[in-house]
Amino acid sequence: MKKLVIIVIVFFGMILLGVIVDSALRGDLTFAPNFQLGDGSRTEPSDIITYGPVVVYIIAIGLIAYLKSKKKQRVETEEREEEQRAIDNAPIKTTSATIISKVQEKRVVGGEGFVDTHYSYFVAFEFPNKRREKTAVSKEQYALIKEGETGVFRYKQLKTAILFVDFRPHS
Repeated sequence: MKKLVIIVIVFFGMILLGVIVDSALRGDLTFAPNFQLGDGSRTEPSDIITYGPVVVYIIAIGLIAYLKSKKKQRVETEEREEEQRAIDNAPIKTTSATIISKVQEKRVVGGEGFVDTHYSYFVAFEFPNKRREKTAVSKEQYALIKEGETGVFRYKQLKTAILFVDFRPHS
């Protein structure tokens, strides 16, 4: 949405700038300020004085909106990189666990002739201390895991979630 606002502001600024340039090329553009002549008559304000501040204002607003969107984009990128570093640096933990359930969630996105279907796969584990956790797994991992299996569960403990590494069932 912000990009659209920026585009509209810059678009109208460019149109106004085009009007001024067109007036200058036709010779209709005056540079004389509005002042009173000796005979008491007043000159008309120049096009530059009339339209100039509006053009500058529109371009400035567009530039400010653009810079704010770039800053927000940079902050979001830094947050993603920080989250990835936390995942990469988290130690891998190992424990015994039993698979208590598997869930496949379907999400349909789109409309007006375009529909895209996304699947997410989750597995719920129960640990020896009876604590239960649900974690996302890949489609391949989901296919290999069977409910009721007990085995070695390897994971990374993050602040808000458990990140699945692998599960090796006991033979």
